[in-house]
Amino acid sequence: MEARGPDSWDSPLAQMIFKIMRHAVNPDQQLYDVGIDLTRIIRSTNTSKSISDSGIYALERATLIEECHHLDARLDRWFKQLNEDIPTPHYWPEFSKMGDSSDNSKAEMAFPVSFHFPNIYVAKLLNDYWAILIILQSTIKLLHQSLARQTQVHCPEHPADDQGARARAILPPGRSVPFGKKVADPKLLKSLASNIAQSMEYFLSKDMGILGPQWALFGLRVALQSYSYGPPGKELHWLQSIHDRISDEKGYDSKTPRPPFNTPKRTTDPCKHVKSGTLSPQQAFSGGFEVARKNPVLHASVTCMCDNGHFGEIFKITVLGQQIVFVGSVALCEEICDEKRFRKYVGGPIVEIRKAVHASLFTAFADEPIWDVHHRILAPKMTPDAVAETFTDVRNITSELIAKWRDLGAGSTISPLDELNRLDMETTTQCFYGRRLNNLSGPANPMIAAMDGATSEAIKRPTRPKVLNWLMHSSKFNRDCAAMRKYAAECLDHRKSNPTDRKDLLWTMMNAKDPETGKAMDEKQIIDEIVTMPIGSSTAPCAIASAIYYLLKSPSSGDIIAKARDEISAVVGDKDEEFTHTHLDNLPYCSGIVRETLRLSAAAPGFNIEPLPSTTGPVQLAGGKYTVPAKQTLIIVLHGVNRDPVVFSEPEKFDPERMMGERFTKLPEGAKKWFGNGKRVCFGRVYAEMWLLVVMVGLLRSVDFEMVDPKYELKQDGWFNIRPVGFKVKVSLSK
Repeated sequence: MEARGPDSWDSPLAQMIFKIMRHAVNPDQQLYDVGIDLTRIIRSTNTSKSISDSGIYALERATLIEECHHLDARLDRWFKQLNEDIPTPHYWPEFSKMGDSSDNSKAEMAFPVSFHFPNIYVAKLLNDYWAILIILQSTIKLLHQSLARQTQVHCPEHPADDQGARARAILPPGRSVPFGKKVADPKLLKSLASNIAQSMEYFLSKDMGILGPQWALFGLRVALQSYSYGPPGKELHWLQSIHDRISDEKGYDSKTPRPPFNTPKRTTDPCKHVKSGTLSPQQAFSGGFEVARKNPVLHASVTCMCDNGHFGEIFKITVLGQQIVFVGSVALCEEICDEKRFRKYVGGPIVEIRKAVHASLFTAFADEPIWDVHHRILAPKMTPDAVAETFTDVRNITSELIAKWRDLGAGSTISPLDELNRLDMETTTQCFYGRRLNNLSGPANPMIAAMDGATSEAIKRPTRPKVLNWLMHSSKFNRDCAAMRKYAAECLDHRKSNPTDRKDLLWTMMNAKDPETGKAMDEKQIIDEIVTMPIGSSTAPCAIASAIYYLLKSPSSGDIIAKARDEISAVVGDKDEEFTHTHLDNLPYCSGIVRETLRLSAAAPGFNIEPLPSTTGPVQLAGGKYTVPAKQTLIIVLHGVNRDPVVFSEPEKFDPERMMGERFTKLPEGAKKWFGNGKRVCFGRVYAEMWLLVVMVGLLRSVDFEMVDPKYELKQDGWFNIRPVGFKVKVSLSK
């Protein structure tokens, strides 16, 4: 084939022989097989332009379109396999440290967020995948356009909007064109090009040596070409400067056409004085901000943007044409929590998780009356007096976990998050539903993995085309949702099989009626709410795991732990003394540790707000300093709010005393939104506050922790919560 020249490689026979001789088992080989086939299709596209017969031309185009869709399906399968073969996260965002490499200062902050990868192999795979996907989708679009032009000329008798009829008129019998299949969305192509651009900092870092720029060039040229088709702007300037830099330094021939750099005219911005950021659709999504480091982490991006000094107290991003506004200051948080002007927004991932819980207390839309019915039925079980009845169960099960650690032996290594997740599931199920899972040891209850899988998928689904969710990701999502509902059904069946006088939350679901309407909850609605409670409580173990980190890592670690233990000894007594609910109100320093942990960890990362539907005209914020549209979603990012230097001096310092007594009382209400706001505040807030304090006291009273890796620095990820990653400690019973 080499003797016959390059053209012979385009033949189907050559492709088949090549693939048989080199069996594609590695991800890169499989990906580049798609690239090889795509190259042949593109060359065939150029060759068929000379065909004069309209029928043959249309047939050729239809065949090429079908082949492209087959390649698209292969890419989908390849990406799914990549997720299974290579551990996640595949990439994550960090605030860019890379300015413009040219003299054009306007390009300096074209991409304030850069992507980083576990290694250069994964970086090359993903960039080449994005580039091949751009080329493939662009080819499909061009083939459709050329076929549409041909059919318009030769079949004017058919309606212009019925391209399928026009194509059938000139195609041989039995042949058709898949006009209904997906055609490239320009927003998707731009998003893929943005992903490539945001990866350049990684490829050009010193650690990559000469290999990084070489491997970056293919994707860079594709991204540059994609941006050149739109209005010229700072992104195009920046990409061209990076391309020139690589070409000059490495001696490459720069054949990429340089488009004219005319500054586009700016249109009126509906968000007045709100700074802009750039994120990919994997980092942010329509109507949601939830954190997903593996998707990758919006947390890493948004938190750095909320750092006052980068984008300030409010900023916006545009994702797939939709503008999202993030709020990161106490003052603005407090303002948009005014329920006379704003309300909770239910969208994005929260809508997706309705697959598992339907219209529950967590996911009901503002205009769904079922929320009010369920809330009136269940709220009496979340008053302080009602929650006090669960204290003994929480205390005793916490003691069981500590006993398990004792039996492991002094200095045994544990993952606090994994252990506390088990504790949370065990206590939630016992306190609310009167059922023991015996989940502290042995295999974890399947509900934990199903909940993690379903919430992670709910985060990702808004970032993908619906057809891709349906084809590639629905089966596992459905299995996880079914597993969660199975857990709930088992709790309900257990109560039916084991009647009791216990008047807990499940009894209330099964027997109480709404005092206003007289309605009761049916079995499906009971299962919805049973599933909802563990999803909501999953932030609590994340907070305690973070508290352990802060207690060990703080420069004042010894003093803080000593003060807490002194307080516990003074109030509760020696370890032989019984810890009771009446002690909780007399433990202000331990309460300060819990509150300070909630501030720094942002275990519940934030919540979504929207102006009331009756709002007309632009919405003024900060006394007119900022203006947003009347239908704008506003996302409160608690990482930024809780570190507002206007309110918190030394915001990164772990200081429990700032959360005590008068100092805590004087904090603005906007600085205390750890559980949400107003009518839609976390339904289990009172229980969560008690659970956190009881568990914290139990651990401080009985356990000594030591970091396995003293150099460990907090890394966080999560779905509907934020949790420490890779954090391990050694446990011993305290003396």
